[in-house]
Amino acid sequence: MAEQKPVWMQSEETSDLTAIPLLQILSGIYASKTLGAAVELNLFTKIAESGATFEEVAAMLELELRPAEMLVSGCAALGLLDQREGRFYNSALSEKYLIAGKPEYFGSMVLMANQRVYEPWLRLTDALKTNRALTWGNKPGLFETLASNPDQQRMFTQGMHAVSLRSGTSMANALDLSKYRCLMDVGGASGAFCIEAVRHCPTLRAIVFDLPSALEVAHQKIDEAGFSDRIEMISGDFFLEELPKGSDLILLSMILHDWPPGKTARFSVNVLTLLSQVVLSLSAY
Repeated sequence: MAEQKPVWMQSEETSDLTAIPLLQILSGIYASKTLGAAVELNLFTKIAESGATFEEVAAMLELELRPAEMLVSGCAALGLLDQREGRFYNSALSEKYLIAGKPEYFGSMVLMANQRVYEPWLRLTDALKTNRALTWGNKPGLFETLASNPDQQRMFTQGMHAVSLRSGTSMANALDLSKYRCLMDVGGASGAFCIEAVRHCPTLRAIVFDLPSALEVAHQKIDEAGFSDRIEMISGDFFLEELPKGSDLILLSMILHDWPPGKTARFSVNVLTLLSQVVLSLSAY
């Protein structure tokens, strides 16, 4: 009698059920960490335009040849690099999103995940057993932790900016913003939504309301976008202070899920008292 193969080794001809989906789930971290290492080492920015050989990448990144070959080969397998005549070039995806300094740079989000988010996920069982967050430290909450650490605050805000740019563009395309005078983004962090809103609607003004530590990145991003004359930054804690008056459109994006329902309900009531027309709340992505 022939030996029975394990389920995951059976072909589709002998079984409709294999363990391949489980293997794909398990191996997801390999792709994520390959991308994270490449961005952290600035691979895509360093080979932009001219491309590079294995040897040149090793020299650029100050790596031995073998790990350089492994990193480049992994990125090529993931579609992040293209190989032509012995040289590796950024794919169209990497060229658009993974070169530092470009308007739609997504590397900040990759860095945040690679340096801060993945490690606690490796301890998910501990988090479930203790009912405690493990990502940002032991202070009362995420934003208290960030406010006390400028480097982590910048990493978080830069990462969220990378995610918010596309959402901000979608919002601006979906709404007729010409009906409003002033948009206020409560907890607006880097100002990505306000930047895209005023870019799409020349008559609109905007306010970014957030903690002082978060607004440091907003100053930079708004200046770079050229909208300092139309976007105002006001610092404050929306749980402890009154929101600025005068806006006829208020945006609550990617913030309501950060606190218990009772606390966000009280905050939402405070928002509604300022606004007679509309409150726009966007989900996380």
